[in-house]
Amino acid sequence: MTVVEIFMAALLSGVITDEELDRLEEQRSCCSRVEAVMLESLDRLLSQAVLRRGCRLAPQEPVLVSV
Repeated sequence: MTVVEIFMAALLSGVITDEELDRLEEQRSCCSRVEAVMLESLDRLLSQAVLRRGCRLAPQEPVLVSV
């Protein structure tokens, strides 16, 4: 996953995984200025507890209930 994909997934779900954090740390030294801003934003959101570290559940298909 790219920095942008991880950033968007984290914002949409409110969760960032340890694997994603490791990947971001690996990419930190060779990222663009835009990606560096995204990394700073993720750091800030984690420190403010807006984002949580954990696991993201796979999306579930809606269940149709007949009445």
